Amino acid sequence: MRNSDAIDDPLARLVASVHNSARHRSICREVVERVGAIELGKRKSWKEAENETRKHLHRICGSYLDGVPPYDQWLAILESEADPEAFRSQLRRMMLCHASTRERLPFIEEFYSRALQSVGAVRSILDIGCGFNPLSIPWMNLECEGAYEGYDIFSDMTGFLEAAIQAMPDSMRPDIRMFDRDASIIPPATAADVALVLKFLPLLDHKNGEQTLSWLRQLNTRYVVVSFPTRTLGGRNVGMARYYEARYHEVLEMLGWSAERFEIGNELCFVSEVR
Repeated sequence: MRNSDAIDDPLARLVASVHNSARHRSICREVVERVGAIELGKRKSWKEAENETRKHLHRICGSYLDGVPPYDQWLAILESEADPEAFRSQLRRMMLCHASTRERLPFIEEFYSRALQSVGAVRSILDIGCGFNPLSIPWMNLECEGAYEGYDIFSDMTGFLEAAIQAMPDSMRPDIRMFDRDASIIPPATAADVALVLKFLPLLDHKNGEQTLSWLRQLNTRYVVVSFPTRTLGGRNVGMARYYEARYHEVLEMLGWSAERFEIGNELCFVSEVR
């Protein structure tokens, strides 16, 4: 597209403006375009649509990170660390910088033990809306030479995560592929033993259970682990667990799936065999 075309095209101008900020620069273009197009259709002015697009992007992704992490510095630390236990300690420190993994960190061993115990041998994992979750791989008991595929919307994050896992000591390292892609409309088609859909469904722009139902039905995995937050990022209890559980039970009923339920920390989890 020529520069003059971008100036005349409100959506192209909005995407360029959003990507001009350091906080949103690495968000994949298809997400910004999708959110921007919706806001342009709803708002009275271009500026209002731009502001609402930024707010929406912050809600679905930016609120989980305190600024842009020093990925290059982190990677240098990991690449210089050959001891497996010291490597794990560094991963723990890095996971503290993302709200979702920070909440899960005190219970990380119990979480994956319970989430994956029904699956049996785990040879492949599909992680959708992963955040910093790939840094948890050493606690997942993924089999040697297993495969891990992760999706998030930040290109700098996914690039760092792939390099970080490749820097793991040999005994811990799976075959990993990371993608910066919008998985909110259609999930990845990759076949795997288990799909991790952790705290991701509430971020989708699904207006009803039928849309969530369709999204889950398109997963190509043997098992799916879905989780929901039970408290706000600020730690307030506003009835989220009761609300999400009621809505997800409706979806499970429509799917005809059973689910093992457990709750750890601020996370409500459901493990289902995909039928």
